[in-house]
Amino acid sequence: YQQGKYEIAAESFKKATVSTTPEARSDAFFNLGNACLQQGKYREAIAAYEKSLRQQPNKFDAKKNLQIAKKKLKE
Repeated sequence: YQQGKYEIAAESFKKATVSTTPEARSDAFFNLGNACLQQGKYREAIAAYEKSLRQQPNKFDAKKNLQIAKKKLKE
C-alpha cells in the first residue's frame, strides 16, 4: 500500500477480511477502503468503511474516511 500498489494491496486486504477477530476484520476492511479510495473506487471504499465500522463502530479513522469517500462520490 505504501508503495502505491493499491490494487495488489486491495487483494491482500480482501483476503484478510476473513480474520477471526472483529478488530482484525475491521482493520482489514479499513485498509481495503483506503486502497479503494486511492484508486478512485469510491463505492467500494464506502462499502469497506461501512463493514469496518460494523466490526468497530467507534473507529474514528473509518468514520472520517467514509465521509471523505462519500464526498468524493458526489463530486
